[in-house]
Amino acid sequence: MILVTGGTGMLGAHLLYKLSLQYSDIKAIKRKNSNTNQVRKIFSFYTESYEEIFNKIQWIDADITHFSDVDSALENVDIVYHAAAAVSFNPNDKKLMKAVNVTGTANIVNAALKQNVKKLCYISTIAFLNPLFENEIVDENFGRQPTDIDSDYAKTKYAAELEVWRGISEGLNAVIINPSIILGAGNWTTGSPQLFLRANKGLRFYTDGSTGFVDVNDVVNIAIQLINSEIQAERFIVNSENLKYRHVFEMIEKELGKKISKRYISKKLLKFVSNLDILISKILGKSPILPRSAVNSAYSRTAYSNRKITEKLNYQFLPISDSIFNIAKIFMESNQKK
Repeated sequence: MILVTGGTGMLGAHLLYKLSLQYSDIKAIKRKNSNTNQVRKIFSFYTESYEEIFNKIQWIDADITHFSDVDSALENVDIVYHAAAAVSFNPNDKKLMKAVNVTGTANIVNAALKQNVKKLCYISTIAFLNPLFENEIVDENFGRQPTDIDSDYAKTKYAAELEVWRGISEGLNAVIINPSIILGAGNWTTGSPQLFLRANKGLRFYTDGSTGFVDVNDVVNIAIQLINSEIQAERFIVNSENLKYRHVFEMIEKELGKKISKRYISKKLLKFVSNLDILISKILGKSPILPRSAVNSAYSRTAYSNRKITEKLNYQFLPISDSIFNIAKIFMESNQKK
């Protein structure tokens, strides 16, 4: 029996789709009030018989921040893909991210140990793997802890990864993957799919930051291959290419047939806007739209090595240009059906 956490998210849904093509005994955890319609929608992007594939999944209402829920869900489970996470740049969501990302992962690890799960794949992030020096290429040996300039999301994912390593030290058979920014089709109003909606509406400004990008199907394929391998107690950066944000946006706009004409916005100006936004948010008692961590991320220049995973699995990543072409096609087709 296979269990997936975070199945209602973009990555989790793609993982469930690929697993459902190969296996029949699949369980997925969701929050009681979560809607699975978006999962069906993602399945429908790839096949007309999506209902048949979707119905292979046994959905379990569970809160991963409650150990009893997790322990019950993991009964008779052999394999766990832990993809659930709370993602936010909003400082007001720190408590939520600590509960879901850290406590939730600790519960998954403890229940996996208790239920004698055969193997776990934890889907972490590159968010806390920021280089110390300019032009430094980050690999799996990078060990710096998050600092004050890192987002709360990065800090909680770092703490969550430590819980997995703790489980490994206690006998858990597990692997960890650290994906870069995951590009994929999904809910066009949230996460990375939102980049296509924004590009379709027109982008007026750009920053000079850069980071790693990877197609969602590469992340899914690698997670499955690692689970089915003899590899354990290792972590892998999962990254296709290191690109400037501007370059990625331009590729998206090109595939959507949009005019590419933007102006550079300086970090100094964006910081001023962020500080003003934070001040107004405090006065109004609302969440800031542009927190400082988002500004830092927009201008950071990071690069990540995929050498370890490509050599270990002899894996060939999909070029980001091809990924954007595929996602843009789905975006336009899904909008035409509305």
